[in-house]
Amino acid sequence: MNLDRRGVLRGAAVAAGAVLASVAGNTLAKGDVPMNAAAKKSGKKIVKLASLKVGKTKNFIAANGAPAVLFRTKNGVFAYSAICTHQGCTVDYSPQYKALLCPCHGAMYDPFSNAKVLSGPTNRPLDKVKVSVSGNWIVQA
Repeated sequence: MNLDRRGVLRGAAVAAGAVLASVAGNTLAKGDVPMNAAAKKSGKKIVKLASLKVGKTKNFIAANGAPAVLFRTKNGVFAYSAICTHQGCTVDYSPQYKALLCPCHGAMYDPFSNAKVLSGPTNRPLDKVKVSVSGNWIVQA
C-alpha cells in the first residue's frame, strides 16, 4: 500500500486523538448550547455532565472516528473537529492562547468564535461537531 504524506498525517492524527481522548484533557473554555436544550436520546455518549466541570474541555473520538474537542461553559457545551483544515494534523486547546493550535504548521483557531482561523496557512475554520446535553450525559447529536 502506498501512502502519501497527507494519509500518514491523517492516520497519525486519528491515533493521537484516540490517545488524547483516553487521557481527557481539561482546560478553560466557553460554550453555546444551552444546558436545558432538548437532546436526542439516541446520541453517542461522550461524558457524564457532572464529570466535565464548567470551564473545562475534553478530547474525544467523534462518531465518524475522528478526534474532536468538547468545551463546557456555564451557558452550555460545544465541540469542534480536532483535524486541522490545512493538512489534517491534530489540533489541541491551549489555555495560554485560548485557541486551538496545530503543531504541524502553526494554524490557530478561535473556539469561542466558531473556530475561525486566527493565523496560519489555512483559511477554513474547523468543522463543528454537534453535541448536546441529554439527561446526565453530553452526547454527540
